[in-house]
Amino acid sequence: MGSESLVHVFLVSFIGQGHVNPLLRLGKRLAAKGLLVTFCTAECVGKEMRKSNGITDELKPVGDGFIRFEFFEDGWAEDEPMRQDLDLYPPSTGADREASHSEIYQEMRGARPARLLPH
Repeated sequence: MGSESLVHVFLVSFIGQGHVNPLLRLGKRLAAKGLLVTFCTAECVGKEMRKSNGITDELKPVGDGFIRFEFFEDGWAEDEPMRQDLDLYPPSTGADREASHSEIYQEMRGARPARLLPH
């Protein structure tokens, strides 16, 4: 089955490892059941995921479905010391983060609109 006919789920994760890992596991389980999953988080996490897991821009088959990855810029410098304090992260990037999610979602609407949008 091609990815065009699959139900599309768009998952957006906070950058903390305790958020990324469980949501990624959920995404893989959904994909295995025959859904197309787009997993979205900040580029700082994406960089680490690409390095450790060899993630590419291609759809990755998982069971009967697929998972793909989209990463957004959070507006912070890569070496920003406050990035280590996750309590400071949400309030200072909320508006930028929401705009980035919206841009990614709007890009996907034409080709693969999401039917489910957990946030």
